[in-house]
Amino acid sequence: MNKGFKEWISTDIRIGYITNFFGRILYINDNWPNGSYTRWDGKKRIKFNKLGYYKGRSFNDMELILELL
Repeated sequence: MNKGFKEWISTDIRIGYITNFFGRILYINDNWPNGSYTRWDGKKRIKFNKLGYYKGRSFNDMELILELL
């Protein structure tokens, strides 16, 4: 299966994002790595560019479901 979801982790603050194949933020973890991912509703304005982040894990559909449980 194609791993279309990617985890991005900040280099300076403890925050993580999960994006889809197109780079749209789907889930956010404000207390990475101890917290859990919550669905991002888009109400909070976040400047997300890949320069301040490094790529973490990659997920396919089933792996993403297991991570969110």
